[in-house]
Amino acid sequence: MKRRALPLLLIFLATVVPASAQAPVRLKARSFVPVANVHVPQRTATTARAMAALASPARRHLLVQFDRPITAADLAALRAADAQPLRYVPDNTVAISAGPGFDAALLPRARWVGTLDASDKFSAESAADLGRSFPTYPLTVIEFHPDLTAAVVRERISQAGTAAVGPTALPGYMAVVPTDRTALERLAADPDVAWIYPGTTALVAGGTLVCEGLLSPQGLVANYAVVGDGWDGGGAGSVSLSYFFQTPTPDMPLPLQQGELTRALFEWAKYIDLHWRQAAGAYEARSVTTLWGARDHGDGFPFAPETLAHAFFPSPPSAEPSAGDIHFNDEYNWGAGDPGKYDLFSVALHEAGHSLGLAHSSDPTAVMYPIYGGIVQGPAETDIQAIQSLYAARETLPPGWTDRAIGAGVGGGSLAAGADYTITAGGRDVWGTSDELRFVSRTLIGDGDVTARLDSLDAPSRWTKAGVMIRDSDRADAAHVFVLVSGGKGLAFQRRPSTGGPSVHTDGGPGTAPRWLRLSRRGDRISAYVAADGQPWRLVGVDTIHMGASVLVGLAVSSHADTAASAVFSQMSIAPPGNWTHADVGAVGVAGSSASTTAGLRVAGAGADVWGAADAFHFSWAPLTGDGEIVARVASLTAVRSWSKAGVMLRESLKPGSPHAFMLVSGGRGAAFQRREAADGVSDSVSAGDGKAPLWLKLQRRGQEISAFRSDDGVQWDLIGTATIPMGSTILAGLAVSSHIPTATSQALFDHILIR
Repeated sequence: MKRRALPLLLIFLATVVPASAQAPVRLKARSFVPVANVHVPQRTATTARAMAALASPARRHLLVQFDRPITAADLAALRAADAQPLRYVPDNTVAISAGPGFDAALLPRARWVGTLDASDKFSAESAADLGRSFPTYPLTVIEFHPDLTAAVVRERISQAGTAAVGPTALPGYMAVVPTDRTALERLAADPDVAWIYPGTTALVAGGTLVCEGLLSPQGLVANYAVVGDGWDGGGAGSVSLSYFFQTPTPDMPLPLQQGELTRALFEWAKYIDLHWRQAAGAYEARSVTTLWGARDHGDGFPFAPETLAHAFFPSPPSAEPSAGDIHFNDEYNWGAGDPGKYDLFSVALHEAGHSLGLAHSSDPTAVMYPIYGGIVQGPAETDIQAIQSLYAARETLPPGWTDRAIGAGVGGGSLAAGADYTITAGGRDVWGTSDELRFVSRTLIGDGDVTARLDSLDAPSRWTKAGVMIRDSDRADAAHVFVLVSGGKGLAFQRRPSTGGPSVHTDGGPGTAPRWLRLSRRGDRISAYVAADGQPWRLVGVDTIHMGASVLVGLAVSSHADTAASAVFSQMSIAPPGNWTHADVGAVGVAGSSASTTAGLRVAGAGADVWGAADAFHFSWAPLTGDGEIVARVASLTAVRSWSKAGVMLRESLKPGSPHAFMLVSGGRGAAFQRREAADGVSDSVSAGDGKAPLWLKLQRRGQEISAFRSDDGVQWDLIGTATIPMGSTILAGLAVSSHIPTATSQALFDHILIR
């Protein structure tokens, strides 16, 4: 029977590679190389006084640094010398609870013994709070050394002139107190206090999860220690890793849990030059293997009753094959945003940060904060800064894109993180005869479709505007078209038909972010469309606007206020329609067709099947060179058989036996990921579960690896499977329809089509 109500601990693990004999003691507050004061031939007066000060008839908490890497023999020697090892501190140092009989001279390889200074115990955030009249964080977490009982902790907190706030789900050696400078300074001076960092109101009333820290063969790494390097050390380079899903949980459908795990891994790749591929098996070198297991699951680190998950640091410092691996405790119930279950994406995102080399953060808003507070959407700014200190950051904007302020007093900027664009902007308005906006754009020559999803809009005014724009130039009074979401006035199609002329407005009805937006240019005729998640495109308006052959197309934001607006866009695509071609493939029996309409692309196809060693279907495609993906929604499918098929396809050629990947929805047999991995070979298939049109489908190519996904709304994607399919550099990416009978066609309507 699975447990639900216990306070939980998240742990990440590493095998710490030691530094030299003169290595520093690395604390978060400072790093220093201590002067040896054990086994020295002649102790100076200073070191003699220091050693005398450490003597005590009571139990004390000390740091002991050894001259070389700490071994099991050193830990045994500590215990024999009346000391209990508590925490490991890089490098070659261990925090201990020393009894009255402890003498460091009994340790053959000890070189220094000392204590934490009071200033060593404050995180940067809590130290800053001491200097403020009104603290930023109203609560503070006090972490005592772990051998103290809850009763002693309560007594010490009372002696400091404060009281614990509670109840909480923290271990007994931790407590949450109001942020009071006098009390915190008294607690920092307490030799039994180890670490002080900000808390949040979410810690009170229980149910909160604690990430305890890094495990090493020398013991649990102290939260006040500096830990964390990337897979190639601390250099800010790129990294290529693999992943493998080994043992699933029965709590979630397999595609869903794999999709959530993949989403967590790829979330970090939005911010750094990180490249993932699916491994052929478990425990490859430079691979993150994920599994669920019970308490003792075979890695040498059995889950404690309060442990939700743990992860190993990269190699170095961890040793292969466990480096980077993530293990989840299957004694708890897992879900994807389900009430009463632990959110897999949120936990996996935290643990994946450890797998990439991140230590804990003292910022309560960070994903890497030690206290797990429930569902998160992605890394916070401090998480992004931390991961970009270990690896190369993604380019601010992709090649060919430009971020510019149009008009006066705009300010702001933009950031591209993976497929997302975040734009902040001031600006008076996009209206009248002159505009003020921020425009992230590139050049389009001739006709094309410009599509993006406005994920969110932080709007200081009801007339804040964010959307997709086609603009004749970067002049403030340029002719343009603009389909937009406003802060509180709904949707609109705006345009300035001529340079220097007045603006024109067409109401698009009510609507807020998230919202899909599209402008289609065909000569001088421009059409504006909007769509909600999972819904078809709706035409808002059409106008004839004369602009040059070469125009600027992209994302526009104007705040209409004194403070900046912030908009997040995704699913950005600029698609010249002339690149699409269509043809029958194989012996179809009845000719197929493909036609562009205001609702989308209608494709009709006959043919016995896409299956076996040769295919028969109708295909509408565009070329794709290198890595990329194709996304489309099968809005409707008129099926003549239960195995009539429509979907997105990546294909090497138009030969009937060509290698390909096909993510499809059928007339009555649900969805599936089909592929032929070698020319003229036998097809293979994996079920993607029940489903029928409308359904979103996606294929993603990374080298020879092709991954297939399905979605109900085009935002949250479930990974169906990944296959290795060798094909040429330039392949065909498109939309396929087969009726499953040579004498009749099935017809599918595709919309939200993206090739990128």
